[in-house]
Amino acid sequence: MEIEYKALVASFSKGFLLSVPIFIIPGPHMMMLINETIRKGRKSGIEFIMGAIGAIILMGFIVMLGAHTINSKHFMVPLGFISSVFLLLMGLQGFKKTEHLLHLPDTKRSLIENAVWKGFSISIFNPYSLAWTSTIGLKTLWDLKHLGHGHVAFFGLGFLSALVSIFGTIVYFITKENSISSFHGKQKVLVTCSSWILIIFSIIFFVESFRSL
Repeated sequence: MEIEYKALVASFSKGFLLSVPIFIIPGPHMMMLINETIRKGRKSGIEFIMGAIGAIILMGFIVMLGAHTINSKHFMVPLGFISSVFLLLMGLQGFKKTEHLLHLPDTKRSLIENAVWKGFSISIFNPYSLAWTSTIGLKTLWDLKHLGHGHVAFFGLGFLSALVSIFGTIVYFITKENSISSFHGKQKVLVTCSSWILIIFSIIFFVESFRSL
């Protein structure tokens, strides 16, 4: 029982660590969340997060369906190498972005005013989300499905926990001091750590895929 508990915690940790860089490295998600919170306040920021959670859950079900449909190990080996390259590129990009963190986005009004829909749509159509889901997410869930649904669920909980904790922290800092400046110093450290995490996982994915040949 203790071994199973530790394995579930490992699945949760994997989901958390693999997803933290997606949300902490400056990108469309963060820019739109900051814009929305500065313009409309905490309530709108929370609604944006709720929309993002809904999109992540939907994408998770779709990817899980794909993982159950694909039974060929030969398909997963090259996908593992692709995921390794994608993780490496994201890690290197994170190092690059620490040099110009984080300019406040333009707070002009956008065509879509519903915060929930904004969070949902940017999560569904964001190229980074699509690339992550179709490579790393699919490969990881395909591996975890052999361990049981509990591991898949804990991986998903880890992913959502990263989203809520990081985005929630951003909303807190913005609404507390009416600025994002107090988050800047902490963000640089977090982005650097996240970049190293991505590179480490890139190596892990590469080694696992190589062993599967």
